[in-house]
Amino acid sequence: MIDKKNKERLIKALGIEERIKDLGSDIKIIQGQIQEIDQKRLNTIAQLNALHGAKQQCESFLTELHNDDQVEITGEE
Repeated sequence: MIDKKNKERLIKALGIEERIKDLGSDIKIIQGQIQEIDQKRLNTIAQLNALHGAKQQCESFLTELHNDDQVEITGEE
């Protein structure tokens, strides 16, 4: 038979084990959220790089247009 002191220890141990289980579940959830954030960060960086590339291409087109205008004004080809 379990005495009162051992019964209290058993109840505390069971409570702690349940808390460990709950914390394990919470940890998995947070790890999943971190993975989602990391993926969103990578996607956002890719979008930023694409925008920088598009901006550079537009600047290049604008430079070419200015160069073409100068050639027409001076009559040079």
